[in-house]
Amino acid sequence: NKRFVWLNSSSRTIHMSQHMTKERRHKEASLSDVTSVVAGPPAKKKADTVENVSDLCLTVNFKRGGGIDLQFKCKEDRDVWYNTLLHIVSEFDH
Repeated sequence: NKRFVWLNSSSRTIHMSQHMTKERRHKEASLSDVTSVVAGPPAKKKADTVENVSDLCLTVNFKRGGGIDLQFKCKEDRDVWYNTLLHIVSEFDH
């Protein structure tokens, strides 16, 4: 399933929608609730990982349980998201 995912830097939230417009209904989570950001395939997929997909995947885990599994078109996109999320989440530790 393709999803439209974006970060809101002023509210420090991550959003996910099936629609390509921010005005439509979507899921939202606070980045202050993130417990970890993991580069690599989703935990439930590790056993049957498809070749080369590991470099495209990212999982964002939350305090209340659950997480968001993302797969990007290229490793560069994944790395930008990974580094950006790590940077934002690290700011909450202070």
